[in-house]
Amino acid sequence: MKRLWMRGLGSSLCALLFGVSSAFAACEDPPAQGVNWIGCDKQNVDLNGVDLRRALLGKINFAGADLSGAKLNGADLSAANLTEANLAQAHLGEALLIGAKLDAVNLTGATLANARMSRVTARRANFTGANLRGVQAYSTNMAGANFANADLYQAGFDQADMRAVDFTSAVLREASLERTNLEGATAEGAVFERARFVGASLVDFSARGADFTRANFTRADVAGVDFTGSILENATWVNRERCRAGSIGHCIRD
Repeated sequence: MKRLWMRGLGSSLCALLFGVSSAFAACEDPPAQGVNWIGCDKQNVDLNGVDLRRALLGKINFAGADLSGAKLNGADLSAANLTEANLAQAHLGEALLIGAKLDAVNLTGATLANARMSRVTARRANFTGANLRGVQAYSTNMAGANFANADLYQAGFDQADMRAVDFTSAVLREASLERTNLEGATAEGAVFERARFVGASLVDFSARGADFTRANFTRADVAGVDFTGSILENATWVNRERCRAGSIGHCIRD
């Protein structure tokens, strides 16, 4: 009876060890769904259009890599280095990018819906025309990034550094930008309907022709903001007063 028990235990341990060893893929393994490339060096590699859905890519070095059109939905890219990588038209829906380095990355036309990007560094990154609906990017550094024509519906950028970003013609309906630094940013023709700027710094913010209907500016610093032609109807002003209907270019208060 004891021998049978020991034999069963040995078989279980072998199966467990085999499963563990199989789970840790080598960096030389080919790209595939769920591949484990944690900490691997893939700098400047050409992975155009590859399928890396749900891959484990934490701390990977993708600096300068070509990942244009790649499928990275649900992938874990936490603390990855994607500096100057090309991810144009890539699919990163629900990807985990917490703490990743995205400086000067090309994400034009990419899909990042519901991605988690807290504490990301993405200075001068190009998000032109990208889908960032529902993305959560708390406490990020995105100074100088380009979000022109991007869809940022319900995106969260609380306490982010977004100085000199370009939101030209972007859609930020119901976006959260509380305590965010937006100094020197450009947002001509952008839509900020019901967006929250509570405690944000908008010094020298250029918002010509933007739509701020029902936006919340409570305690925001709006010194030097260019609201020429902007819609501010029913917005909550810095002192919590409501902007009346017909507030175009400035807040008309009672």
